[in-house]
Amino acid sequence: MNDDEREALQWLTVEELAARRRRLVRDYDREIRGGHPEAQRIASIEADAEAIAAVQKQRREL
Repeated sequence: MNDDEREALQWLTVEELAARRRRLVRDYDREIRGGHPEAQRIASIEADAEAIAAVQKQRREL
């Protein structure tokens, strides 16, 4: 996810954010369970999930 996509997360609905996070969890699970997990891909998935979590946390605090 690039910087523009991270900024755009704030405009997504709660449902859209949840769907993206579920997709990342599936991707993470597939990568970890795969025969040759790539550390770069795992780190990318984790960073994207953290960005979504930050937006969700910010909304809860409002």
